[in-house]
Amino acid sequence: TRADAPFHGAPTVAGGRLYAVTNDSELVALDAATGAVQWTYQAIAEPARILAASSPAVDGDSVIAPFASGEVVALLAANGRRLWVDSLSRSGSLTSLSAINDIAGRPAVDNGVVYAASHSGVLAAIDMRTGSRIWARSFASTQTPWIAGDVLYALSVDGELAAFDRTSGDVYWVTQLRRYEEEGDRSGRIAWTGPVMVGGKLIVANSIGEVAAIAPENGQVSVTRDVGGPVFIPPIAAGGSIYLVTDEARLVVLR
Repeated sequence: TRADAPFHGAPTVAGGRLYAVTNDSELVALDAATGAVQWTYQAIAEPARILAASSPAVDGDSVIAPFASGEVVALLAANGRRLWVDSLSRSGSLTSLSAINDIAGRPAVDNGVVYAASHSGVLAAIDMRTGSRIWARSFASTQTPWIAGDVLYALSVDGELAAFDRTSGDVYWVTQLRRYEEEGDRSGRIAWTGPVMVGGKLIVANSIGEVAAIAPENGQVSVTRDVGGPVFIPPIAAGGSIYLVTDEARLVVLR
């Protein structure tokens, strides 16, 4: 099935439908069995965006789609009717880069609450039913937040891994991960991706091929491994293993 623009994010499959967002911020819902287009939703097209795009989240009969404009939109899965919209854009950005509002990480949905973060610096918890904000914090991220128990873990664009109280948004701890290949002269900026929780540890990876395991209770880095190539795609955990794809298209499995 062809769309009118490229796809830069993975599709999401749920309830017999496939959902994907195009490069020009159109959400397409397809029949998962036949590929027939069931409905579409056009958000605000944004020329300035992150190259990597997000994937929609699905919870029950609702689809939560993030867009390059900083919008989070909840739609009815059956017909695409808009239920509510919130904008995670931050006014008064200091630079042209921080003015990019893109939500590049998939929203996390749990227990009736949507958690999402934008590149411009807003991390928010949104009531799934009403669309009203429960709390919001200044935190710029292009990654999908991770929920474990009463804690929300998120990774910032500056390599800060933070643990938030998922109910109030209060911060438990913040760990600054390595930012540069050469810390002395601040050259070779490092990009981090993740986190995922595996075996009681938070796993993150970076653009110089490092994979780190971090204690969720205090943010201390416990072990680091070199996978031999840059990693820009978030790790996936399944069956007690960690799957990573390097920028050279090598699949690496850690146990």
